[in-house]
Amino acid sequence: MKLTIKNKISILIVVSNVILILVVVFINIRNLNNNILAQKEKYFNEVSTLTSNSIDLKLKDLSLAVETLVQNKILNEYFAKQDRESLKNELSDYFKRLKKEYGLSQFQYHIPLATSFLRLHKPKKFGDDLSSFRKTVVECNKSKKPVVGIEVGRGGPGLRVVYPVFYEGEHIGSVEFGGSIYAIINQLSDTLGLEYAIGIFDDVFKNAKRFENAKTDIVKDNIVFYYYKGSTIKNVLKDHFNEAKIKISDKTFFSYKYPLKDFSGEKIGYIYYVHDFTPAISALKSNMYRTITAIIIVALLINVIVYLFLSFAFKPMKGFLEIVKELARGKGDLSKRIPVNVASCNDIAGLGDNECKEHNNLRPCWSTMGEFSDEIRCQLLKSGKISSCEDCKVFKKSINDEISEMSVWVNAYLSKVDEEFKKTLLNLSEVGEKIVPVSNGLVKIEQNAEENVQMASQVATASEEMSSTIAEIARNANDASIKADETVKITQDGAKLIEETVNYVEQVNSVLENLKVEISSLSENSQKIGEILSVINDIADQTNLLALNAAIEAARAGEHGRGFAVVADEVRKLAEKTQKSTKEIEDMIKEMQANVSEVNHKAEDVGNAVSKQVEIAEKTKESFDNIYYYINDLVNLILSITTAVEEQSSATEQIARSVENVATRADENKKEIFDLIRKINMMIDDLNRLVDQYSKYTLSSKGAVFVKAKLAHIIFVKNVLDCVATKNCSFEIKDHTMCDFGKFYYSVGKEIFGNDSEFMMIEEPHKNVHFYGRATVDSIKSGNMDKAKENLSVMLDNVDKLLSLLDSLIDKYK
Repeated sequence: MKLTIKNKISILIVVSNVILILVVVFINIRNLNNNILAQKEKYFNEVSTLTSNSIDLKLKDLSLAVETLVQNKILNEYFAKQDRESLKNELSDYFKRLKKEYGLSQFQYHIPLATSFLRLHKPKKFGDDLSSFRKTVVECNKSKKPVVGIEVGRGGPGLRVVYPVFYEGEHIGSVEFGGSIYAIINQLSDTLGLEYAIGIFDDVFKNAKRFENAKTDIVKDNIVFYYYKGSTIKNVLKDHFNEAKIKISDKTFFSYKYPLKDFSGEKIGYIYYVHDFTPAISALKSNMYRTITAIIIVALLINVIVYLFLSFAFKPMKGFLEIVKELARGKGDLSKRIPVNVASCNDIAGLGDNECKEHNNLRPCWSTMGEFSDEIRCQLLKSGKISSCEDCKVFKKSINDEISEMSVWVNAYLSKVDEEFKKTLLNLSEVGEKIVPVSNGLVKIEQNAEENVQMASQVATASEEMSSTIAEIARNANDASIKADETVKITQDGAKLIEETVNYVEQVNSVLENLKVEISSLSENSQKIGEILSVINDIADQTNLLALNAAIEAARAGEHGRGFAVVADEVRKLAEKTQKSTKEIEDMIKEMQANVSEVNHKAEDVGNAVSKQVEIAEKTKESFDNIYYYINDLVNLILSITTAVEEQSSATEQIARSVENVATRADENKKEIFDLIRKINMMIDDLNRLVDQYSKYTLSSKGAVFVKAKLAHIIFVKNVLDCVATKNCSFEIKDHTMCDFGKFYYSVGKEIFGNDSEFMMIEEPHKNVHFYGRATVDSIKSGNMDKAKENLSVMLDNVDKLLSLLDSLIDKYK
């Protein structure tokens, strides 16, 4: 990987800062651990001191109380006389007060050597020998001196203050105050936020004849821990007993073993303290983090400041590299320049408004009007006061070091290249503009050639068809002559047949007349039958009525008329059958009458038709006679036509051959035109490639965009013209808002040139060029050449307007 000088310096400073930060972090972490240990030591030293002082203070308080008690002669007298009741009565209230105020747990008298005489805390229990486990009492009675300190009893360790009791100078026993050690440690625990456990050596408990081992005891290293306070202490004892630093969940604890010693100074166990140092450690870590963060921020600020300084110092190099890289890739922005400090002409060179119009313009005058511009307008150069811009004070003032000098020369070179690119694009646009009328002329020539080819082809085709037709006519005329002869014969035969047909039709007409008479007679007979059926029907009705009356009378006659009734019923049924049969016959007669009537009508129609046919046959015979004479004339005429057609056929073939030669030549001209169009297209492609190559660069001139737009639309028009000429319309036609210039026009274009009236006037012709270009191509595809020519004419009119406006804008913003 290649590193720049700026990057190397930056990396060196960053690495140095990182090393510094790591050293500071290491020192802070070490100090943090030392501070935590120091705080732990200080804290537990204070805990140890407070524990010792609290125990000592409690023992002193108890000692004062016992010392006052042993000086009471009355009590001593009761004890000497072993008057237990009197002694108990005197001290019961006192014990209650001491228990309430001082937390006194034991108050008892002993008879030497260690026999219990009176327990104020358990008055009913006395006389038991305590010498086997109450060393404080034994020691006091032996030495006859006070014994003060901690002693492990059967219930655990406790505060013991044992004083000897004397009566009249004679030692009579001892008195003991016993206090609880738990109250003292609990108070310390609540005050300091401690958790603790009290542990006694196992052999010490055994010597003290402890009552029983509790189920909650935890034994570690021969130490029996039996009393606990806190939520974590048991977990610490079980899993972390010998660890000074303890991690439980997200908390950090430290432990401390405070040694418990009895009245004789012998170690009997420990108070195992545990304290949560998480808040203290968090506070120390927060301080450390703040320190490290401050150092990191300072280091970052240093890095940023150094980086900004280096960026500022090497900024021209960065701009130079970016420009050169883009140009090396075949593209880039030729309008970009490496930032340099440009001095004002009139401030340095002493030129005024009249001598230097750009004297207040902070631009490199050597590129705009000096030695490296197209036209030298600098008065110092024109007057000969200086021979080169390098001698000018303005040029020298702009160069501070090697980088700025390189930047000035690179900018001058870029300005020169930018100007040459602009000229080249302008020349390319002028060349492209001249192609449009040439292409349009070729299109018209091609259209004329196409029309000539089509007309010649049509004439040749017509000549060939006419020649073929004439030959066919000759053949047909000859055939017609033969057919005409045959027709004469057929006509004669037809006339004879028609004459025979007339005779036959007249005979048919006679038969039809006789048939009509017979049908009329049949119709009259059917009418008579109908009248007879009507009479029979009336008789049947009367018979039916008589049968009904006879049946009524028979019913009135009763039994005598029964036989008559049967006969009447039979008569009635016979009458009904007669009516039914008569009805059926009547229906058939009516149908027959209708059919006879229909036949009569048809017979009349046939008669009329036969009469008409006789008339037509007679006329046909006359026509056949006329046809016979006309066909004879036609045969003579056909023979004349056949002779003339044969003569015309040879002349028509000669004309067809001549027209075919004309069509072939016209087609060759059309191919030459297509070849010329292809070569022009190749030139357009070369021109387009040049434009694309130059378009990769961004020029400083605002007018460059109009040059590119002009060339793009010249190519568009050329494609449309090729479509008209060659019918090759496969190119893409975009909407006027979607072409490159359209996208520019409706976005940043209006922002830059929106106040220019000529720029705003482009919209209408630009839109029409695209619209009628598409319409022309669509008409070509649909085969409507007339519409295509009409649309092409409108498009070319708008092209002239568009190119004229673009030329004006190019000149204005060049």
